[in-house]
Amino acid sequence: PTRAGASDPEAVEESILLALAEDYRVNPGLHMTREELIEDTELEDERLDEALLSLEEKNLIDVYRDKRGVLRLVKATYAGLEKVRPIDYFRWYPDWLKKDEIF
Repeated sequence: PTRAGASDPEAVEESILLALAEDYRVNPGLHMTREELIEDTELEDERLDEALLSLEEKNLIDVYRDKRGVLRLVKATYAGLEKVRPIDYFRWYPDWLKKDEIF
C-alpha cells in the first residue's frame, strides 16, 4: 500500500483502505489488527484512530472495539473495497480449481 502523507486526510484514508483491500484478498474472513495497519501504513496511533473513525462514519470499514472502547480490529466493507479496487480484483480462483466448480 501507498504510504500515507500525515497532512492529507484523503491520502491517509486511501492508504488504510488499500492495506485493508490487500489483506482482504489474502484473508477475506479475517480482520486486521491495529498493529498490522500501523505496520502497513506507517501511521501513528492518533492519526490512525482519526482516519478509522472517519472511514467508519462513511461506512467504508467495520471496527471492533474492546471493552474500553479502543479500536482493535478493522475490516473493509464492500463499499470500502470497491472505493480502491474494482470488485473483480477480489474474485480470483486458484489454478487448481476446475471451471465447472466455480459458482
